[in-house]
Amino acid sequence: ALDSRGPDVRELKRWLRALGFKPGPRPFTSRFDEATDAAVRAFQESQQLVADGKVGPLTRGALVSVLAIVGPEVCR
Repeated sequence: ALDSRGPDVRELKRWLRALGFKPGPRPFTSRFDEATDAAVRAFQESQQLVADGKVGPLTRGALVSVLAIVGPEVCR
């Protein structure tokens, strides 16, 4: 969600960047801002998910699946 903060947000930005989305300028901050929200929505659209900008279970699962990794929860 907008203005959320923490290391999970920074990791989310790394994952989005790795997938070709633009979550904001580097170095990545730990703040979920407008650029992060837009990148999450674009990712969700690319996966035919509801593009609500929220990183819930379906979005986390899609991120993990697309990245072919097992990672920590990105956002709670």
